[in-house]
Amino acid sequence: SKLASLDSALKQASTDDKEVRPEDVHHLDLAENELADDLPELMQYTSLLSLDLAHNNIEAMPTGMSTTLRHLNLSYNRLEVVPRQLSAMRSLIELNLGYNVLSSIGVLEGLVSVQVLLLAGNRLEDLQGLAA
Repeated sequence: SKLASLDSALKQASTDDKEVRPEDVHHLDLAENELADDLPELMQYTSLLSLDLAHNNIEAMPTGMSTTLRHLNLSYNRLEVVPRQLSAMRSLIELNLGYNVLSSIGVLEGLVSVQVLLLAGNRLEDLQGLAA
């Protein structure tokens, strides 16, 4: 059967890595690790629908992330600006950027499909970018 979910908690489990095909992974939870900015390994997960990178040390969004994402959690990181790469994610319906150090959200204007946007705990100085 295809692997539909992969949780970072499984890293302690003994599995045969050859059975996990990145293109079969739809949900990837890498929360509460010590991941930093560039994560080229994410490029191989071309079918991701949900990615959780919360509670890491990310200051800039990793490049080459799947544009098929529907749910993206980047909360509790060190983002200072809304990543420009988000504008290419036309399928994104839920975006959590809470508890970073954002002061503005201008890039969000192009995210027309987002239905849930979480921005709590930032340093927002204005709401430009939220206008319809």
